[in-house]
Amino acid sequence: MMLRHGRRLPSSSSRAALLARNHVASSSTSLQRNGASSVMTRRSNASTTPSKPTQMSAAAAEEMLKTARVPTSAPSSAPSGLPSASQSALKETRHEVVFYINGKRHAPKSVEPDLTLIDYLRDQGLTGTKLACGEGGCGACTVTVAHWDQERGEVVHRALNSCLVPVCFVDGMEVTTVEGLGSTRSGKLHPVQDKMANLFGSQCGFCTPGFVMSIHSALQKFPAPSLHQLEKSIDGNLCRCTGYRPIVDALRSLEKEYKGKQSETLKKLHHFPQELIERSRHLLELKATHHHAKIVVGNTEIGIEQRFGRKHYPILISAAHIPELNQVAFLDGGVEVGSAVPLTTLWEARTPSSQEWFSGTSIRNGACLGGNIVTASPISDLNPVFVALNAQFRLKSMERGERVVNASDFFQPGYRKVDLHHDEVLTSVVIPYSHENQYVEAYKQARRREDDIAIVNAGFNVALDDSGRVTSARLAFGGLAPFTLQAKETQAFLVGKQWNQDTFENAVDVLRKEVTLKEGTPGGMEKYRTTLALSFFFKYYLAVAQKMKNGPVIPPSYLSALWPLTAESPKGKQVFAGSDQPVVGQSIVHASAERQVTGEAVYIDDMPRLQGELNGSLVVSQRPHAKLRKVDASKALQVPGVIGFFSHKDIPGEKIIGDIVHDEEVFASEVVETVGQPIGIIVAEDEVTAKHAAHLVEVEYEDLEPIFSIEDAVAKQSFFPLEKKIEKGNVAKGLAESKNVVEGREHFYFEPQITIAQPLDTEMVLYASTQNANKTQKHAAAVLDMPENKVSCSLRRIGGGFGGKESSNIIYSCCAAVAAHHLNRPVRLLLGRDEDMEWTGKRHPFEGTYKAGYDNEGNITAVDVQLYNNGGYSHDLSWPVLERALFHSDNVYNVPHFRVKGRVCKTNLPSNTAFRGFGGPQGMIVTEAWVEHIAHQLKMEPEDVRKKNMYLYEDKTHFGQPINLKLHELWDQCEAQSDLRQRKKAIAEFNRENRFRKRGISMIPTKFGISFTFTPLNQGSSLVNVYTDGTVLITHGGVEMGQGLHTKVMQVAANALGVGMKDVHVSETATDKIPNASATAASQGTDLYCMATFNACEIVPSPPTSPSLP
Repeated sequence: MMLRHGRRLPSSSSRAALLARNHVASSSTSLQRNGASSVMTRRSNASTTPSKPTQMSAAAAEEMLKTARVPTSAPSSAPSGLPSASQSALKETRHEVVFYINGKRHAPKSVEPDLTLIDYLRDQGLTGTKLACGEGGCGACTVTVAHWDQERGEVVHRALNSCLVPVCFVDGMEVTTVEGLGSTRSGKLHPVQDKMANLFGSQCGFCTPGFVMSIHSALQKFPAPSLHQLEKSIDGNLCRCTGYRPIVDALRSLEKEYKGKQSETLKKLHHFPQELIERSRHLLELKATHHHAKIVVGNTEIGIEQRFGRKHYPILISAAHIPELNQVAFLDGGVEVGSAVPLTTLWEARTPSSQEWFSGTSIRNGACLGGNIVTASPISDLNPVFVALNAQFRLKSMERGERVVNASDFFQPGYRKVDLHHDEVLTSVVIPYSHENQYVEAYKQARRREDDIAIVNAGFNVALDDSGRVTSARLAFGGLAPFTLQAKETQAFLVGKQWNQDTFENAVDVLRKEVTLKEGTPGGMEKYRTTLALSFFFKYYLAVAQKMKNGPVIPPSYLSALWPLTAESPKGKQVFAGSDQPVVGQSIVHASAERQVTGEAVYIDDMPRLQGELNGSLVVSQRPHAKLRKVDASKALQVPGVIGFFSHKDIPGEKIIGDIVHDEEVFASEVVETVGQPIGIIVAEDEVTAKHAAHLVEVEYEDLEPIFSIEDAVAKQSFFPLEKKIEKGNVAKGLAESKNVVEGREHFYFEPQITIAQPLDTEMVLYASTQNANKTQKHAAAVLDMPENKVSCSLRRIGGGFGGKESSNIIYSCCAAVAAHHLNRPVRLLLGRDEDMEWTGKRHPFEGTYKAGYDNEGNITAVDVQLYNNGGYSHDLSWPVLERALFHSDNVYNVPHFRVKGRVCKTNLPSNTAFRGFGGPQGMIVTEAWVEHIAHQLKMEPEDVRKKNMYLYEDKTHFGQPINLKLHELWDQCEAQSDLRQRKKAIAEFNRENRFRKRGISMIPTKFGISFTFTPLNQGSSLVNVYTDGTVLITHGGVEMGQGLHTKVMQVAANALGVGMKDVHVSETATDKIPNASATAASQGTDLYCMATFNACEIVPSPPTSPSLP
């Protein structure tokens, strides 16, 4: 153990946030004045005369800013163009940042450039805004930001990701958070909140505030929105619980309610402050003075570099609202777009772009055109289009003046290499108009349709003469090189040739040579990416051929390749069985729904900081398998604010834990067996300091050979001990007698892992986001060498689990507990999204081999299956996951001779763990592989083979459980209701007529076992307290994670006691109230804890209160 006394990192003594904006009297002139140059998305300059940049430290600049102020409006005599500012630049740059949050004025002092809006909001107690991913990819942090648009003369509202937006960015703006819409305390919800709550759009609730704010932003823009507009507003929001259908139900209800009218409730909640309309800025010489300062607009790139790349930028300049840089002008030769124009504005201007494929709404609202260009990402969705369009980039600098560079020359060979000098800025982009017989198309392939980066993208531009001969061609690709790639040889080949099939086929041969990727190219999928590039060109050929006059004839079966991919609004129908009970069986809104839609629901990281609370950050292995030669934290301990470093040497109790088998070291001692395995924990006064110091801990390794895949583990016989086997009949005999034999092979919870460990007198209290409070308590007690009655674990709700918090959280809770124990101060340990995804296990990969015997009618007679799962470096829950896969390997089929065996592979990956389905889906997938294989061999419909082999009523499974369902009747009912046979005929006809677009339909039965396979875990407890006023307080052992467990328990209690739902309250889950509870898993939570509550209510007298009591 190493300790030191420390202090907080100085707030901003070495950093300054310099903001500059520009106000002009006339927007018709350029940014240049008197030979001076000006500004862009990334770099800003302003001066009356060119001057040599002066050197100024950030500290000095900050000191000047402390006394600087800017006029609330520009002088009336200011000339058009950029104001003269060289002699007064620093005078007019002020240190004060002014903005409004939910109608309240904020003017924080000494704002650091890397302080994000979400951190500021949460520090102000506005914890409804959630941090889930930290990179603008999930939308949980969405807020509405409004600013005064001088060109439009109106307030513009947009949804932005507060996890990326610096506080400095919102200077002069108004921010609305979910708390600013409505609250349960006021008794008045905003319509969006009301619909999301009452139409079941919120389950675990962690993502809900982000959805609410995205929809609210859309309503500010579209007072009478269409359903499509509302759906597009949430294209940057993710939800892991609902499946989105109930959220779309809420949108559908809003669309119907406000179509053709605007409710007063939907109008702006706060008058836009007059102060923000009057306040304007001059763009100063900041870039000339600070060459290395980063100029940001949406901060969508720099913000991620700061958070995940650990990059530090002492000075940031916001250029988001410089009028000249936000203009879209339609000129004689084309459209000129300012470099600070948000991508949303670009789309609204109807300029050519692939914006529908570009990220989500909240990112497009912040990201600017210029930032995407100068970042020069090799997978940019826009840059290939600009190259194809032959767009021109206007660059300016104080010393060099203005120059114009073609897009194709701007992007140079090399990763993110561009033709831009350090003192130059990009001011605008000129996109030439297209003309008759010119065809421009853009293409992109990603892993999902919305809010995802490209695998490969492309922009194509070909011009033809009246005879159909190519006069010019420009083909540009992203995702095929470290830069935007232009297929120059193919371009040259096309010019002068007729646009027909022969030209296309020959051009493909040329193009293939230019886009073929070598094996080992970064990003992998070399053949697939090459094929994508060629397929884009094929689609483009068809598109041009169909549009041109007297073009080549396209076979009708080819036209489906041109059909756009569209997604219809999800629709569903729910059918409830009638219930004659007043509460149970009724559809009731989630008990916490209103608190979740208003941001009032408290999750672990929303809890206020405890007195003396510290923050922890783990030091983890960077090697998959290695010996630890040295761990040196001396540099980390020199960082101001760092309190201590703790490792395996500091654990007072058990050093090795595990959910079933104890084989996980809390802190690695001699050998690390996976990347992300904890080695120690740094504790500091704040989270930023802790994470910074953790990266300074020096670890020396001696690498050992790692094993990653099931294939390698099988080859090297790297298994955990024992083999699982279930067998029915005589498989060898059954296979020998079979007429035919075939053989073959075949967690993103929103709330990251978090624990707060609080020493309290002689006890240790843990607040953890876990599905298993009992095991968290027990292992922490063992690690601390404390009796279990002095360690408790409690929580109110968790932001999603899906199995990922059944056991994975325990080791992190123990790490926090060790640090808190030694320091006798509370320690908060929160994993970043990148850390959580890298260090924690996932769904178990499986591999199965099978041998199946069957007759000519499709009756399956014998099956032999071998399963392997990838357990990772420790047992965790891999054994029960494998067991469930074995139990489900029959699916619904009665095979007379059936054997399934399984092994858990030991590899050097993070230990895979519980995940929805818990091995059942993997087992059934292998089963359906041999069913489909048999159907294919016999040329039968798979559905016929499935039905023929289903269990009959009272048949027994391969592990001896009787089947008490009439599966054939269920199958026939589903087939009839879905009109399966007729739809299969229609699909077959469609597929015959269309070569490149196919349809399909499948009907697969499943059965899934409910309960833990370890029988003693199938128990639950509930404590029911009845008070003299007739109200009821319940504490049970289950965990609420969005499944509505607390609501169901309340229904059962209200029904059993004859009281109303409003009289029943469920308190937090706590091990000092309900000991020895099973994990909330195995689809058992409702059955166990509702029945336990019912049993407890049976003991309570009815009515629950006595009339004689005072």
